[in-house]
Amino acid sequence: MDKRSKREEALSVGLETSKPWNGTSSTLDTAWSKILSDANEEASDHTNLAESLSNEVCEVLKTCEKKKEATRKRHVEFGVKLLAERDKIYHDRAKAKQRYDDACFLVESTRVKQGQAKDDKHLEKAAKNMDVHTNEMLSAKNAYLLSISVANEVKRRFYHVDLPSLEDDFQSIWSLTASKLLSLLKTVSQLNGKYLELLRTHNENFLIANNTINAQTNQSLFIEYNRRPFTDPPDFIFEPCPIWHDSAEYALTSPEPKVSLQNRLGQARSKASKLEPTIEAKRHEITGLENLREAYSSNESLGDPDEVVENLLESVRQTISLELQYTVLTKEVEVLEQTLGDDQGSQRPHTFKSASFVTPTTCCLCNSNIWGIAKQGVTCKACSISAHVKCGPKLLDYVEGIDTIPNQGGLTRAVSTSNRPPVVQTHGLGVGGAGGLSRSATTANRSVAPPVNRNPLNRSQARPQARMIYGYEASSGFEVSASGKF
Repeated sequence: MDKRSKREEALSVGLETSKPWNGTSSTLDTAWSKILSDANEEASDHTNLAESLSNEVCEVLKTCEKKKEATRKRHVEFGVKLLAERDKIYHDRAKAKQRYDDACFLVESTRVKQGQAKDDKHLEKAAKNMDVHTNEMLSAKNAYLLSISVANEVKRRFYHVDLPSLEDDFQSIWSLTASKLLSLLKTVSQLNGKYLELLRTHNENFLIANNTINAQTNQSLFIEYNRRPFTDPPDFIFEPCPIWHDSAEYALTSPEPKVSLQNRLGQARSKASKLEPTIEAKRHEITGLENLREAYSSNESLGDPDEVVENLLESVRQTISLELQYTVLTKEVEVLEQTLGDDQGSQRPHTFKSASFVTPTTCCLCNSNIWGIAKQGVTCKACSISAHVKCGPKLLDYVEGIDTIPNQGGLTRAVSTSNRPPVVQTHGLGVGGAGGLSRSATTANRSVAPPVNRNPLNRSQARPQARMIYGYEASSGFEVSASGKF
């Protein structure tokens, strides 16, 4: 009982409650206990039905079968006996016929002998024998006639009295057997009827117990016994390096870190704007699947609700992942907008794609070569520049009308701040389903300093000449075709 109580507590309020359990059970546990009790009673009723069928039907049927079979066998034996007696009388008639025939042959033989007698002595003896044999013949004839009458009477009685009587008796035996079997079948029907009535009662109790289950009540009970205070974990803070004295302020004094932040802001805005329609479509999909789940749960003939739930949960998981990405991006946009203020760059980020270079190509940021079959660099088709993978995020935004980006190796550039008020773009999608993303995106007119002459003396240099032995056809926009003199 103690084990049962512990399991009941675990099912109702859990094992690690915040206060002692007073014995209140969840509606699920109460209903389950009632269902188990009815199941035990149903099993007991089933056992009682089996015992009743065995004692009141099977045993009675077995006894009846033995008695009826014994009666039938005795009557069959009696029928065989009647047939034997009939055949015996038939045989007596045949024997009387044979005796009569023998007597007739003897009289005829005596008559022949009498006719052949030659003296009186032999005639007298023959006459005497003739009288004796004639009387015997007449007696045999009478016996034969009597046996015929008896045999005919026995035949008539056998076929018109005894045999029909036997058949009637066998029919009576089978009728009584069928009546007994019918009575036993009625008993079976009555026992099954009582059992089905009990089963119907148990089924009604099961439905009543099932209707008492209330998920909200169970959850409220669990919450009542597991209510604990909760404090959000502390926020993360900036921890300076132990060997470098620094503050939690963004580094905007140097151009390169600011450019990286501007590029990251543009990328975050671009990615967030691309995620918005995807998340909105997923939310519509979730709404449709929820409606479909409710319809299938109410009427399973429409379809499999489990399959719908699986699809719904998969959509929820995908949506949560997308919303998490969207939350990260929108937070980056919010923080970077506050940090950069109006100096957010042109917000036209490069569309870098990974590329391999079969000929040495100069990185537009660090001026070193990019070369190799492996994808060691990136290119932007919009402004026709190439850079190392690590140098790409440090480049200035792409500005329409300028074909090249000035070398930033020496951090020499001009950055202007727009005097126009920011243009506010309102997006209708919010994170977590509450509200929409409301943010201000400032589009600034930026001027980029002209390319800096890297020749410190600003003097022209002689261009060397050479003769190409073989011509070369460029295979991309970053190569030069050559033929003849260079």
